[in-house]
Amino acid sequence: MPIVRLFSLVASTLGVAGCAAQPVVTPIAAPPKAPVRVADAAPVAPAAPQPAPKPVVPPKPVDPPPPRKDYGAQRPELRAFWVDGFNEGFKTPAQCDALLARVRQLHMNAVFVQMRKRADAYYRSSYEPWADDDASHFDALDYLVRHAHQSGLPRIQVHAWVNACAVGGNKGPRALPKLHPDWISLSDTKETFDSEVTKIDPGNPAAADWTVRVYTDIVRHYDVDGVHMDFIRYGGTDKTVGHWGYNPVSIARYNARYGTMGDPAWDDERWKQWRRDQVTALVRRVYASATAVRPSVIVSAATICWGKGPANDAEYEAKSASYTGVFAPWRDWMREGILDLDCSMTYMNSGRHRDHWYQWSAFLKDHQYGRRAAMGTAIYMNSIPESLWQINETRAPSPSSAHLAGTLLYSYASTDADAAAPDGIHQYNEAFYGALAESGIYKKDVPIPSMPWKSHPAMGIVQGVLLAPNGLAPRDGAVVTLRRAHGGRRQARADGNGFFAMIGVTPGAYQASWEDGGVKADLGTVKVHAGETLRITPGLPRRPVAGIGKVADGESVTLVNAVVTNGSNRMGDFFYVTDPGGKALVRVDSLGLVPPTVRGDLLAITGTVSHEAGVPIVKASAVRWLGARRD
Repeated sequence: MPIVRLFSLVASTLGVAGCAAQPVVTPIAAPPKAPVRVADAAPVAPAAPQPAPKPVVPPKPVDPPPPRKDYGAQRPELRAFWVDGFNEGFKTPAQCDALLARVRQLHMNAVFVQMRKRADAYYRSSYEPWADDDASHFDALDYLVRHAHQSGLPRIQVHAWVNACAVGGNKGPRALPKLHPDWISLSDTKETFDSEVTKIDPGNPAAADWTVRVYTDIVRHYDVDGVHMDFIRYGGTDKTVGHWGYNPVSIARYNARYGTMGDPAWDDERWKQWRRDQVTALVRRVYASATAVRPSVIVSAATICWGKGPANDAEYEAKSASYTGVFAPWRDWMREGILDLDCSMTYMNSGRHRDHWYQWSAFLKDHQYGRRAAMGTAIYMNSIPESLWQINETRAPSPSSAHLAGTLLYSYASTDADAAAPDGIHQYNEAFYGALAESGIYKKDVPIPSMPWKSHPAMGIVQGVLLAPNGLAPRDGAVVTLRRAHGGRRQARADGNGFFAMIGVTPGAYQASWEDGGVKADLGTVKVHAGETLRITPGLPRRPVAGIGKVADGESVTLVNAVVTNGSNRMGDFFYVTDPGGKALVRVDSLGLVPPTVRGDLLAITGTVSHEAGVPIVKASAVRWLGARRD
């Protein structure tokens, strides 16, 4: 397995491989609807006469989907359900058993399970509270991983589906919007709710840092096959698309970068690009941080495909909502290599919007850039025959003969559309599961397509954090450059936390440097190796943890790449650190510093030394997260 090297030079939608002796799947009843509470009646003035209602116009009939084609022998493909946390599916051991049995019986091979809906958790999070409908603190992620990977049964991949920016709706005392209202994305009229959900702003460095830690926390503590980003975008619906992202911290950073003042106009092209850059920086940091902890983990995202599909790149940039409205340019993420798997939310009815579906299908297939893409199909918007047609049709090659990795079905709970069903959608419809099994679309078990850049990497990753020595302030916007002796270079710009990363770096020796506002520094030679992550923390005077006991009281110290052994998530307002591979421990008092530290964190710490009963303590004035190790 590739290793991580430390090199110290002083950041949608809400979101089953058969075998003998399968457990019996019992039908899962749809959760009862919550009773409607009627407010106390109050005297009401007589209503004015109302005009007669307009006659209801029935929807226009649509043609049935074309006959299913045979696209040849079944090859490796992703066959997955999105399993949301707003319905039943994984909240008890019995539900998990039923889910995995269903997946195996249908010859499917993956589940994307929603472990974080709104800054809550269905697993043991180091940062966030248990979901309010998990009073028993059942660790669904642990249970699913162990049973999905059970020896002797077809292996099912488990991808932890985590809502990135969506945090509203949790009403508990630890709800993120209550604890950190300054992290929330605002509209240009200073609204906090975008008609969909309250979101954090990726342009706020503290909010982005917290979000990256949430993803990395899962990768380092659970043997998941992947982490899946949803709601990785700015907000807006209808006429408010494009009007979000006015968090004061993000605006201040923007103005400092470009020498401007005030709130930029929502349709200013440079401001649009700024917001795209903030979302992309968050995706990049999740990818680099997760991969540094466990190189094999698959990083994916649920991506926006609304309306008419683009015919080419120029049309994607000019008209697509992902690029121009919610500022989530997934095509660019694929091109940069900061997604392993693009899971498009091509949520369309096969009859009414077949042309749009085909357009997105072709664009997706032809924009994989050596990575993988799969189509997310909205079975809840389609009849059973329409959904079966979509699933099969994803196998068709594009005009340039490109293929997709497979299909994700949204959702396990909401199986098919039917005007006679409550709300027009069937829940856990046995007829859908049965039709999928009988259709022969999934005839036998197949593996998920290989990802050679994961299993046999030919490139390396360079990442790091640029901090100023006084106070560990991030060098926001600084540029890091790698130059090869025979020509060629790679560059990366630091985000609001000082984090930078270059993905897919050709192995070899490079001359490294950084520049920030006219200040330049040469970092010397760095060596990049295939399949490894090289971490750089330049510009900080490093003092080993060992030997802190000999430092006089009141002296300032800076620790770099200090490894947490006992985190403040368990200890309270202090934690212990050591050197990489070291034994000496130093206590760090971190009163009021958030977020918590976790065993295996790699930190930069600045503070003053004191002694209590001869034991050295660093009273921290700043703590910065540099990354993490796997437990």
